[in-house]
Amino acid sequence: PDRPAAANGTTPPPLSVEEAWQLSKVQWPYVGVSVAQFIIGIIFFYFQYREMITYDDRQRKKTPKSFSAFLSPSRFLEGQGRKAVFLLVFLFLFYTMFQFNQNPFTQYMVSYMVETNMYSKPEASVVYSTYWICYASMRWLSIVIAAWVPIHIMLSVEITGLCISSIVLAVWGATNKTVFWAFTCILGLFSSSVFPGGTAWANHYLDASSIVFAICVVGASVGSTAANYIT
Repeated sequence: PDRPAAANGTTPPPLSVEEAWQLSKVQWPYVGVSVAQFIIGIIFFYFQYREMITYDDRQRKKTPKSFSAFLSPSRFLEGQGRKAVFLLVFLFLFYTMFQFNQNPFTQYMVSYMVETNMYSKPEASVVYSTYWICYASMRWLSIVIAAWVPIHIMLSVEITGLCISSIVLAVWGATNKTVFWAFTCILGLFSSSVFPGGTAWANHYLDASSIVFAICVVGASVGSTAANYIT
């Protein structure tokens, strides 16, 4: 927050740390998100612990006995090693490109809105919050949708929606406040389920394991790192 301007029009001195802390409200949304993430993490570890305790002995017998068998691509697709390698590479590139495109948008969204004078700082914060509200809402709604809609159809619709929204934002949203806000929300809706949808797609075609999930996460990390370095 800024100090109110003096009555005679002179530039007021900057706020002290204590004054800025008392007047600031920007930290509360982050506190709420942090608390929610902490609670979700506790719930995750609880069910993960229960799964470890009740792990089926038959699954243990499927664990490869050697390191080479553990890394063999054929174990992910019933002996079809070449096809498994193709799908794993495709999955890695999918997550790399997805995060490579998503990270710059979310990181520089507010800066772009403020520096181009499209929105004031409070308005930009509202647009940014609306994006994440749409993102979180669709993430929960997609759990229900996935019960009836096949994952390949969901991913196809989401990726198509992302492409259309990105084009509209780049062509018309760059100068139009209403278009930018509307399609930022639409972008949040379509992008929310892509990450879990990719792992669900992998689970449909591959024998999902910790290695498959690690490939997805590493691909996303590479995309995020590359985006931060380039931008």
